[in-house]
Amino acid sequence: MKRQSKLTSNFIAMLILQLSNYVFPFITIPYLTRVLSVEHYGVILFALAITSYLGLICDYGFGMSATREVSLNRDSPVLLARILSSVTCIKFVLFICLFVIASVYILYMPHYRHDYVIYALTFLGLIYNVFFPSWLFQGLEQMRYITFLNVVTRGVSVLLIFACIHQDKNYVWLPLLNLVPLLIGIAYIQYLLLHKLHLSYHLPSWGDICQQLKRGWHIFLSTLIGSFYATSNSFMLGVFTHNVTYVAYYANAEKIIIALNSVYGAFFAALFPQAVKLLQEDCKNGIRYIKTKLWQSAGISLLISLIIYFLTPWLVPILFGEKYLPTIAVLRILIFIPVIICISNLLVIQTIIPLKRERILPALYGASSLLYLLIAYYLVPKFAYVGMALSVLSVELFVILVAYLYLKQQKIF
Repeated sequence: MKRQSKLTSNFIAMLILQLSNYVFPFITIPYLTRVLSVEHYGVILFALAITSYLGLICDYGFGMSATREVSLNRDSPVLLARILSSVTCIKFVLFICLFVIASVYILYMPHYRHDYVIYALTFLGLIYNVFFPSWLFQGLEQMRYITFLNVVTRGVSVLLIFACIHQDKNYVWLPLLNLVPLLIGIAYIQYLLLHKLHLSYHLPSWGDICQQLKRGWHIFLSTLIGSFYATSNSFMLGVFTHNVTYVAYYANAEKIIIALNSVYGAFFAALFPQAVKLLQEDCKNGIRYIKTKLWQSAGISLLISLIIYFLTPWLVPILFGEKYLPTIAVLRILIFIPVIICISNLLVIQTIIPLKRERILPALYGASSLLYLLIAYYLVPKFAYVGMALSVLSVELFVILVAYLYLKQQKIF
């Protein structure tokens, strides 16, 4: 009963947190798609797509590996401080390297050089990834501390957008308007760490750094490889086509999918620390619990996806305007991705990783990414954004099939 109560409270906190990440942007999307040209809106989305990919590298798999360590050592403030310091140090070094590399790349690419300032300011938003340790609060199952902060920063960003963006040429201000609230949020999160959790930073030892790098390596590698088809599709579409208009058509549909996944992701993020404990204490009982959650989440997500599928011809014009009608075809393909992601999360994140079987993941995601590139290489030149959607759907199905067969072969499921 206590376990279910804690899961529910953390799920609610995670749900509000995730919704604030995507509901607030959806408040501004109908406005921005009407004020900005498709080309300029596409530039903003492409910059965000690149930043999202860089964020995966900067995270280095700590969203899972560090969360697992925090969950297992939640009663030791000394160990928690060591984990916090070493993980933050690694992420800060990665941030500096990624910012320099990405900025130089954009500066020397003729397709993107004109909007260099937009890309650079968007990349700076990665600093929030470094000093906003959501993985720490998730592992401690104390998400309520940062939920309020996220809602406020997102809300301020929305107000700034409505106050400052009135015509197409104002698009250059968007990255800055998004960045300012994030910097304020960083200052507040440091206050929470010091005064609420009583944790402070110290210079980590080389041993602690190496230990965290080792623990996160397999998850990082699998996440990075898998990101080719999971989170970098707008970026890859831009690379394949050099057409930011196509990116805008695709990214709009992807935003709806990401918003749906964020709702389900809130539940899975709250479930993860408990899955770790359950599978460590009683594997058979833990697997039974996860199977129950699998059927429940798959059924609910399928129902929601079917409803949105039939509402798509009305939903897209309302959200994005008549000039984004090509988004309808993309959304009708991608709308089944959340169902697949629910199943995939329970097989991989909630089972394979807590059981410390993540060594299999780089091979799984490596094969999936290779398949994705082959399908996309064939379909995107012919069908553009629709081809990209079909590529992603095909590979996500491949992932859950292989993960399920692996768990069956290991006699886990």
